[in-house]
Amino acid sequence: MYAFVRFLEDNVCYALPVSCVQDFSPKSRLDFDNQKVYTVYRSPAHDPEDGDESPDEWGERPPLHKAQILALAAIIQT
Repeated sequence: MYAFVRFLEDNVCYALPVSCVQDFSPKSRLDFDNQKVYTVYRSPAHDPEDGDESPDEWGERPPLHKAQILALAAIIQT
């Protein structure tokens, strides 16, 4: 599953695997609070098409950033 997030520091939006959102395990694509501020890694250390990895498999990661989740989706459509 993917999260479309807006980073608060620069208002940039990204679609990222939900595994990039700290302590977040949605049960459906409506299972998020668009008013809540989440802590999110800006980019995954793997190719999103390879599937989600657990945080233990990420290796060294960039710092967490504050972001709002705007939407959840099962796949990314281009």
